[in-house]
Amino acid sequence: MKTLGVLTLVLGIATLPLPAAAATFDGSSALLCAVIDVMECDLGGGCFRRSSDDVNLPRFLKVDTKAGMVGTLGATPRTAPIQRMEVLNGGLILQGGQEGRAWSATITGDTGRLSVGVVHDDVGFVVFGACTPHTP
Repeated sequence: MKTLGVLTLVLGIATLPLPAAAATFDGSSALLCAVIDVMECDLGGGCFRRSSDDVNLPRFLKVDTKAGMVGTLGATPRTAPIQRMEVLNGGLILQGGQEGRAWSATITGDTGRLSVGVVHDDVGFVVFGACTPHTP
């Protein structure tokens, strides 16, 4: 089975439903994202639903736009740099790449919904989740 690795952290990037309309998803505060669904697509082989554990993607990710990083929580943190960020309609578009992988993520401004695409050689992953503001 293929793994997403460090880069897929990002974006693996999804969290819990947002409770308050006052939440901001414009990069002004750190976010905690929970991964809800993961799809793995192989070259010529179709797409399959996977768990975050199946693809080595943490269930929770921290998005810190000020530090320019996406990372895991816990004893052995992993990080991936955010190489491009754009605020659009109150939401975020984030992009990066490392170790031969590229990723792109969107976090919807009014709901905090997360969608991430991670591509590598002959496999791609689509990750869905939700984000909420996070104070470390």
